Amino acid sequence: MKNKKNKTFYGILLSWVVLACVGTGGVFAQGQEPGGEMDPELRQEIMYIKGLNELRLQQYSAIVLEKIKNKYPEAALQVKVLELEQKLSTGKFEEVKAIIAKEPNQNSAETWAMKLALADAYYAWGKYPEAKGLYLAFFKQYPKGPPSELNKFYSDSAYRYARMLIIAGDKPGALEAYNIMLKADLPDYVIRQIYGEKGELLVELAEDTTDKTKKADYIKQLNEVTEELLWKQDLWFGKGIVYLAHVKMMQGDYDGAMDLVSEYKPQLKQIDQILKEQTEETGVDMTRLSPLAECRYMMGDIMLKQAQKLMKQPDYDKAEVINLLAGKKKEDGKRSPGALVHFINVFVGYPNTAWAPESGEKAEVVENILIDDFGANIKKNVTPEQMEKVKIAQFAGANTLYKQNRFKEAAKEYENVLNLFPEGEQSLNALVNLLDCYYMEDEELMTEAMLNQIAECYYAYPEYNMKAGDTILKMAQDYNSRKMLAQEAATYDLFFNYYTNHVRAPSVYYSFGDKKLEAEDPAGALPYFEAIRENYTGTPIWNAAMNKIATIYDEKEDYTNEVEVLDEYVAGLESKEYPGQEYITAMYRLANVTRKMGGNANLGSSYKMFVSLYKILSDEPNLKKYQKTPEDAKLNSEIKEAALFYQGLCLAMIETSNEDVNKKYKLKAIELYNQLVDEYPKSEFGPSCLSQVGTLYTLFDDAKGAQDALTKLKEMYPESEEAKNANFVLAINLLELGRRRQAVILFKEMFAGTGNYSAGQILMAGEELAKAKEDDIALEAFTKVPEMTDSPGTIQKALLGQAKIYSKQGNHDKAVAVLTELFEKYPTNAYTVEASLLLSKSYLELAVNEPDAKIRGQYFTDAVVAMKRVRLYAAKDPKLKIKSDMDVAIIQLKRAEAEEKFGGSAEEVKKYKDMALALYKMITFTDPNSPGAAPYIEEAYLRSFPLMMEAELYEDAYLDADEYFRLFPNGRYASEIRSAKNSAKIKLSAEGKPLPKIEVDYEEE
Repeated sequence: MKNKKNKTFYGILLSWVVLACVGTGGVFAQGQEPGGEMDPELRQEIMYIKGLNELRLQQYSAIVLEKIKNKYPEAALQVKVLELEQKLSTGKFEEVKAIIAKEPNQNSAETWAMKLALADAYYAWGKYPEAKGLYLAFFKQYPKGPPSELNKFYSDSAYRYARMLIIAGDKPGALEAYNIMLKADLPDYVIRQIYGEKGELLVELAEDTTDKTKKADYIKQLNEVTEELLWKQDLWFGKGIVYLAHVKMMQGDYDGAMDLVSEYKPQLKQIDQILKEQTEETGVDMTRLSPLAECRYMMGDIMLKQAQKLMKQPDYDKAEVINLLAGKKKEDGKRSPGALVHFINVFVGYPNTAWAPESGEKAEVVENILIDDFGANIKKNVTPEQMEKVKIAQFAGANTLYKQNRFKEAAKEYENVLNLFPEGEQSLNALVNLLDCYYMEDEELMTEAMLNQIAECYYAYPEYNMKAGDTILKMAQDYNSRKMLAQEAATYDLFFNYYTNHVRAPSVYYSFGDKKLEAEDPAGALPYFEAIRENYTGTPIWNAAMNKIATIYDEKEDYTNEVEVLDEYVAGLESKEYPGQEYITAMYRLANVTRKMGGNANLGSSYKMFVSLYKILSDEPNLKKYQKTPEDAKLNSEIKEAALFYQGLCLAMIETSNEDVNKKYKLKAIELYNQLVDEYPKSEFGPSCLSQVGTLYTLFDDAKGAQDALTKLKEMYPESEEAKNANFVLAINLLELGRRRQAVILFKEMFAGTGNYSAGQILMAGEELAKAKEDDIALEAFTKVPEMTDSPGTIQKALLGQAKIYSKQGNHDKAVAVLTELFEKYPTNAYTVEASLLLSKSYLELAVNEPDAKIRGQYFTDAVVAMKRVRLYAAKDPKLKIKSDMDVAIIQLKRAEAEEKFGGSAEEVKKYKDMALALYKMITFTDPNSPGAAPYIEEAYLRSFPLMMEAELYEDAYLDADEYFRLFPNGRYASEIRSAKNSAKIKLSAEGKPLPKIEVDYEEE
């Protein structure tokens, strides 16, 4: 200090400042020792341990604790309490209660120290009722004050108890808690603090009550407090002046309040100056403790109220109102401080005080009066920098509470300050923290409202877009961690609605699409990839999305849409200076899918694309545009060979009404095939080329040309499948070229045994014929195979092939016979699951059309038995399990329908429908994120609704509809299930029943 006479005052002030700046609720626990001085080094170690516990670093605090045990044996009680606090910091309340329960003397000082540590932890975790019970039990043990060994715990607990009751809104209880604390042995500076805080509480109680008796009692107590505070000139002296001014205001003596503040203004300014100097020295804003700030607020408030009172009178003195609001004009033309100056001074000069927010609001009220009623031109001189400082200061208290995980209290603080500062960077930060507060306190509606506010208010501002979007994504992930899937989906929808320009939006869309693909839901994946296609053209992720879209359409054999996508994909890549290998692959895919569509026009377009590809890849100087790595070069070389092959294939497949034109194209195809073999003799397409040449010569009835080609095939590629199965491949080629009659002749020769063909070749022929939908001749192949071999695998495959064709043709009895033979010969085989599913289906088809009840019942039983064989393999395959559950449910439902059709009893019908419904319900309990489960779960919901409505389970139907939309907000059956929900709602309304509400449970991670 610069002034010697202030040293004593400064020392007292500083001691209180250190105490007050530690933080509400942890004053004495942080190292102050009301009941006596503690070794400074020990105090430091204890503070360090507590800090480590707060940071959840118990493994490190344990090391420090061991050090204290050895170095300070006299601190045994503190050590024991610290050990409990370590456990309590991670929420192990029950474990600590068990430890305390084992103490032999439940009323000993040591045990109560442990109980108070538990109470403090309850308080810190927001478990106020539990904390209150322990605090009160302790205080009752010592109605006249604590023994010396418990003095610190007593005072700490009383203080926390007081703060807890204030938070809970129990101000009278908090007042009593301060009185309890004053029974402890406390240093003078702590006693003054308690009186000071008690005075503040009495002011609030007196101003809040309308009961005259209570108000008078509170004012009486407040006068007693001020007597305690005014005997020494320190910081609390200033607060005493403030409290006296409050008393005069509550008694209606506004002039007296103003005079009191004016009388003691020098002392108040002296305190304020010391706080400012300390702020400069320490870097910590001590001005938040200044009583001058509150006094200036009070003076402004008095002036505003007097002005408002005058303005209610007719013909009021306008000059007097202006003097009160703007200040009186002095001889030099300047004005003395009026209400506006006082409010702005507090708002800007003391941003950390509790009075700043109200000062800001009331300054605006004064401004509006001066402008609207008196046409004033107001110049406040508040800079953006000052305003930002005010914002930071005002949010500081809420931020501190938030960091302490005191979410409910923090939320209230944020709400108050956000009303004052609804916009800007600090406000967005506060909104984000407020959102988290609501979420942590399970305030679902407020969480949802806050999410919408952040999304809608900040998406259009580039400077805030990133943080706001990230916040929404984080909340979606938080919902996911709690298994709140409907809220998660709604939050992602919010992101997609407002933040398509967010830097993470493309990757989020892509990840959603990928997850749908992993769940084997390509239809669900498509919209996400399509969003990338529409909004993010030219980005790397756009290329990947286009690739995925094309693949989805290809797997659906939706070649029309696939061509459209690939065409756009190729055009996008082509526009780049260096299209890369990706362009070559995309163009190759486009040419191939165009070929698959068939028809002369498509084959012609495909041919031209393959020609173009071949030319591009033959232009050596320009290849650097399409390949960068050896891997690219290798892939391009393979595509170049393929382009040559498919040129020939496209020409060979074109069929016009002009035979000369057809022959011309096919001869050109032969030329291309031969070119490929000559230029690339080691090409993987070589065998196919010569096989195709032989086929084309066969079409021309050129036996020599065909034989030469096949001879060359066997010489050049003796180990190829085409060489080993030349006639078989020839037949397949004829089939692909549309020459069914000629292909069938060759196949029949194979089956008739006129050639030297193995059972494997005949089986392969049957499979290829089945793919080509030549079922009758394929059946011949499958029937012949078991006669030719003893190989179990080959026979099993042939029998399964027979059964598939019989089932496809509707010959279910034959399918059953063949599959029964399969299982009799090979009870366990390589095709058990597939064969069992087919057998169950065949029995089911026989059952639904069987009028004889006994036979019908046996068929249904056999269908279920076959499905049970499937379930033996389902344990390791979740998708197979849910499919088998669905199939069994369908069997039960079909059985109910069959009973109805053939006159079965109502009881039987109901029994089977109930069994089906139970299975459908069981399926809906499956985790929708399980691979392949989602489509079956959706179908189970769809199939269960008619059964529930028929059984008059309207509440169940209504709730299940809600659950469906929670799990599948954009589900495939949304319209059907919405209709079912409405039907259930109508039925419930007709019965006069309220609509049920769905309750969402989740497991903590």
